[in-house]
Amino acid sequence: MKSDYELKKATKNDEKRSKQIREGKYIFVQKDEKGRCEIIENHLYKELRDIAPKQQDKVINKLLRINKFCNINYLPKKLEVREIEKEIMKKQEEEMEVIKKEWTKTHDFLELEFKVLDKLVIGLGTTSVFETSILLHHIYGIPYIPGQAIKGVIRNYILLKEFSENQDEKEVDNKDEKSDDEKKKTLEEKAFENDNFRYIFGASKKKDDNQKNPDKNQGNLIFFDAFPKDKYKIEKDVVTPHYGDYYGEENEAPTDDMQPNPINFLVVKDATFKVYIGIKKNTNKEIRTYIEKYFIEAFEYVGIGAKTSLGYGFMQVENLKKSIQNINRGES
Repeated sequence: MKSDYELKKATKNDEKRSKQIREGKYIFVQKDEKGRCEIIENHLYKELRDIAPKQQDKVINKLLRINKFCNINYLPKKLEVREIEKEIMKKQEEEMEVIKKEWTKTHDFLELEFKVLDKLVIGLGTTSVFETSILLHHIYGIPYIPGQAIKGVIRNYILLKEFSENQDEKEVDNKDEKSDDEKKKTLEEKAFENDNFRYIFGASKKKDDNQKNPDKNQGNLIFFDAFPKDKYKIEKDVVTPHYGDYYGEENEAPTDDMQPNPINFLVVKDATFKVYIGIKKNTNKEIRTYIEKYFIEAFEYVGIGAKTSLGYGFMQVENLKKSIQNINRGES
């Protein structure tokens, strides 16, 4: 009968026994009945490889299951939400209620529920052992939308909607009347001149010969991570590049005899996310209305996450009542 694994420093004799072992490095050994040591190389990987096919269905954390226990190609077509995950989502909602109560003297909260219209994929290009990835919470293993992603989508939408050169016909008609300096201004430089934009997102201190931007200050909104309300599905989707040699280093002409290369990736479906934004109490009604308007438009018209140009990531407002109540509490 063999003993449990033991950790020890490798000797010169151990180094001679295996090309992968170096003297002084720690190795795992296992003793047999006669006390002789057998070197166990990559013992952890061997154990995972042996138990993964049998145990993956019992692994609750989907992030662990996808990255450690299973190849994405061998996952089932759908990963349904489990009861313990429903409890986690309920707990997250309770935690937000606690935060709202603790901050009630300093902040109001804009609450909106957004339903994913078709598919959502966030974190498609993040580091992964596979060709593609999906963002799941590193502890809970459930899909979520990071607060910085929500802030980035709204901020970018406001930049394009409010400060783009060709935002309306009037600006297009008067384009030639603008000075050269005004034409050279970036969208952000224009945005930093806007009081509402600076109040919401803050501004950095920059010095320019023709312009003095406001001193560095923080924004007055807090964007929280958004979790599914009560259910979701993770499904496999596929993208199939047909002209790999054309896009690759070979740079060959795209022809019909090239080999298609199907690539699996994971998407979130049938989910409703509850999104919270904290707004300081002294924020006036004009800015509150401004925030809600672009908040909703960004999610409905632009979408969030990857592949939005193909229809992924678009959402529809499910609950607007609470947000209107919060905005009406502000003083104009």
